[in-house]
Amino acid sequence: SLSDAPQDYDNQAQLYALNQSLRFGDAWELRAVSAWFRSKTLSHFDIDYGAESGGATTQWEDSDGFSQELRLSYLGERLHGTFGAYYYDEKNRDDSSGFINLNFLIGLPAPQLGNVVYDSGSPSKVKDMALFGELDWLLTERLTLTGGLRVDREKNSRVTTSSYDGDSLASRLLVASLQGSVLPPDGSVPVSREFSEVMPKLGLRYELFDGWFLGATYSEGYRPGGDGYNAVSGRQFSFDSERTQNTELSLKGSYRPWRVQSALNLFYTRWSDMQIQLGEGVDNYMGNTGPAYVRGGEFEFQWRAHRMLQLIGGYGVTWGRFASDMAPVANGADYSGNRLPKAPEYTGTVALEINPWRSLLIRPDITFVGSAAANSDNEPLHELPAFHLVNVAVRWQIGHFGLFFSGTNLTDETYRRDANRYNTSQIDVVSLGEHRRMVGGFELQF
Repeated sequence: SLSDAPQDYDNQAQLYALNQSLRFGDAWELRAVSAWFRSKTLSHFDIDYGAESGGATTQWEDSDGFSQELRLSYLGERLHGTFGAYYYDEKNRDDSSGFINLNFLIGLPAPQLGNVVYDSGSPSKVKDMALFGELDWLLTERLTLTGGLRVDREKNSRVTTSSYDGDSLASRLLVASLQGSVLPPDGSVPVSREFSEVMPKLGLRYELFDGWFLGATYSEGYRPGGDGYNAVSGRQFSFDSERTQNTELSLKGSYRPWRVQSALNLFYTRWSDMQIQLGEGVDNYMGNTGPAYVRGGEFEFQWRAHRMLQLIGGYGVTWGRFASDMAPVANGADYSGNRLPKAPEYTGTVALEINPWRSLLIRPDITFVGSAAANSDNEPLHELPAFHLVNVAVRWQIGHFGLFFSGTNLTDETYRRDANRYNTSQIDVVSLGEHRRMVGGFELQF
């Protein structure tokens, strides 16, 4: 790390949840899940990531939200169903302040021209409501039909407030000449967007022979769009919602004499208007492109080798690409045929579940993650190499009281989560994954 300014991230968060259920006879159950969260974050960034005083940013984020979900479930002889409603309300405060040194920006060592200083705010509100339902109908003793539907509506709004100035005559003249073109004028810009989608699901499951099922499912999903603001570059941007069409084939079953369970899934997903990160330097923003595709498969198994020992494993491979006929992106780059960002070539897990006593569970595991492209441009320098993590979880449960402990990345492996050049110096920056981490706590059920 060469940064001359602080590079840190301080977050405090609380989450409270209440899960309630009420049964109506043997067939009906009503479940209500309520949740409230609060998160406060203070961050400092060196926007040039170098030893020179090129600029720095301080960001304050404060968000709180509430969600409520109601689910009514029915379990009959030939019909199984779940119907429900969902509501989500979130408010965010997002304020930034900082400076950019003019000499560093234009590469002039002297005389000192001063700094461009800025303050910005981008508070936002998000409300989401949904109705959903899914029904399993046993058509014959071996054939089951599944149908589902989710209707989702989101409204999000944001008010972008910005103020730019200089701390010298030269920097004030520069700000005055750029505002209204490169930099936005001082003031506030309110933006409000609404997104609505209807997402169907249809599936068939057939029991080939006792305990083994062949399935096929088609479903659709979406992620809402929105608006954003880059305080450093002054860019205000909007991006649309993205949509997926998902097809899956599966074979699942168990062989009781060997106490083995396994599942094989093959999947294919098509993206429309995929949301990706665009831009360069400090001018990065969200945009849309597509179509894009992901296909692959995964295999999972469980083997109860002994009353006190179970072996669990899984391995998945993915092949994700932007289409050769993809739409041009906002920055004019051509990503046709490139790998999708942050999509590893494979993932895998091998775990042991050890039960020396009924109340104690010890679960060591190794997780494998393949290499991936960090960004849509697939630049080799920003490749995310493959890595593996060694973890362990321990749980002791007596009645309604439980103690748990987990340790992740026990070997303290150094691995990449991201890599890019989003800074004024065009320095290659790597974000590393978490080092060794220990977590412990207790649970009380009532």
